[in-house]
Formats: sequence, C-alpha cells, structure tokens
Amino acid sequence: MPPEFSLQPVLDYRHSRVEAEQIELARLQQAYHQGLAHLDFLEEEISLTYHQIGKMQTGNIDMDQLAQFRLRVRTLDQQIKDQKETLTTLLKQIETQRERLVLAKQEEETLVILKKKRLETWKAEERRKETAQRDDIYIAQAFQRSVLSARD
Repeated sequence: MPPEFSLQPVLDYRHSRVEAEQIELARLQQAYHQGLAHLDFLEEEISLTYHQIGKMQTGNIDMDQLAQFRLRVRTLDQQIKDQKETLTTLLKQIETQRERLVLAKQEEETLVILKKKRLETWKAEERRKETAQRDDIYIAQAFQRSVLSARD
C-alpha cells in the first residue's frame, strides 16, 4: 500500500481553491452575458423610440409627447453608455479571474506532479525490494542445492 502523501491537505486546499476560482469565473461570465442581453434590450428600446419619433414627425406634431420621447432617448443613451462601461469592467474582471484561475491550477498541478513523482519513487523502491528478495530466494535455493549435491 502506497504511503500517504504528506502534502495531501495542501493539495486538497489548492484543489478547493481552483474550484472556487472556477465558480467565480463562471459567475462573472454569467453576469457579462446577462449584461450583453440587457445592452441588446436597451439598444432595441432606443431603436424603437427613434422609430416612434420618426413616425411622430409626420403630420401633426405633439410637442409634449415628442419631448417625452427625446427625454426617453437621452435616458436610454445614458443607460447604454453605463451598460457598456459595466461590460468593460466585467471583461477586465473576467480576465483577472482567468489569471487567478490559471495560477491556482498551476499551484495545484505542482503538487499533483510531486505526488505522482513520490508515488513513482515508492513503486520503484518496492520493485527494487521485490527484486532483491527474489535474488535472495534464488541464491538461498542455489546454495541449498549445492549443499545437497555436495552431500550426495
């Protein structure tokens, strides 16, 4: 039975850290995709509002309603600008989170490699011991045969 890896608690901690970083990255990516969907919605709204303004400017013009639509356009414009800034910030956070995830995976992989090397070293030592035992058995058997053949 292989010996217990002495750094297993550290490896477990690093693995849990990788999982936490993956969850955080997924959360940020989900927020980004929701933000994109909201930006699409806002752009559709402003397009519809411009279309309504265009329709209003033919025939009798209701100045109060036109002013409301223009105010709506300014509000939507600001919301679109804010949403684009939010998306830019989220992209930066996603990139930072990816870097953190890569670092965490590298730290975990370092210990995984160390664990594998220690296991390989243990297996090689076990094979060496088994070979030495077999050699001892063969030598003892050969000695017994030579002693028995010398008696006869």
